[in-house]
Amino acid sequence: MVKRLRAALLVWALAWLLLLPALAAPVEGLESETIPLSQADPSYSGPLDALTGLPAKDSLDAERYYPLQSGVSSFDRESRCYVNTLGSSSFTSSVPNGAVVSEGQTVSVTLPAGTTGTLYRGGETVENPDLTNITQAGNYLLEVRSSSSGESQTFSFRILGEVTNSLKELSLPGGFTFDSIRLNGEELTPEYANYLELLEDGDYEIRWSCPAIAQGYNISFTLDTQPPVLALPEVTDGEAHSPVTLTDLEQDAYILLEQDGESSVIRSSDTVIQDAGAYRLTVYDQAGNSTTYEFTIHLYLNLSAIAAIGLILAVLAGLWIYSRYIKSHPRVG
Repeated sequence: MVKRLRAALLVWALAWLLLLPALAAPVEGLESETIPLSQADPSYSGPLDALTGLPAKDSLDAERYYPLQSGVSSFDRESRCYVNTLGSSSFTSSVPNGAVVSEGQTVSVTLPAGTTGTLYRGGETVENPDLTNITQAGNYLLEVRSSSSGESQTFSFRILGEVTNSLKELSLPGGFTFDSIRLNGEELTPEYANYLELLEDGDYEIRWSCPAIAQGYNISFTLDTQPPVLALPEVTDGEAHSPVTLTDLEQDAYILLEQDGESSVIRSSDTVIQDAGAYRLTVYDQAGNSTTYEFTIHLYLNLSAIAAIGLILAVLAGLWIYSRYIKSHPRVG
């Protein structure tokens, strides 16, 4: 009896060993929906989609796009550009919204199909601008509008000249902070990480960045808010009785001269104003500061006038002498 039971168990075990390979084989016509992670992205280590086994879509977006201002702008790590929200659409730029960069830095903005952009520089409309190559110093505002939805967004930036008089404060774009601030070579410690009030004139070197996206900017400029001074040695209390010379005209400054409704530009301190009349002089320096002087040159006798008067007197004297001679020596017959 025991021998028969052992034989039955042995036959049953052999049968299962023969059936297991067939049960483990895949059913013909069916394929797996799961793609091995090594085929999707070998370097990916984030969460996976529960159905496909692929990296979750939201995780992919988080890896590529770094949010700078929620719902407003982000940084595209793949294309190394800034993405600016326009309703349900977006446009890209080479610098973040609100950036301040030095002269020589090219600012580029790319608008998608179905959008239009109006560019303003210093409040004036720029005609037919090349939005992909903006290099001229100035304060810019770009108004972007969707042709289909009518939604609009503004994008601002500033390209600094070497010398400026109008930068009173510096507020960094969202997500950026100061790395270093130097005034005339000395390190400054700002009260805030992303805001600086410029209280002193001088040479500034400022670096600001966002380490999370490995993006940084250096700006160098001279802040000059002092108005230019022009010496007019012949003018006293707005009056002059001789030619007026222009001295102490600083480098790269110029003078706008206005007289009798006409204007001209003077760039050399060697210029001398000689004609009598009322004058208005406005001196402009490289930073844009200005000072106005008004004076009157009264009629005066210069060397030429004195020589002319002397000549006239000599002629009159000669005529008088000649007439006296004629009277004292009358002709006879």
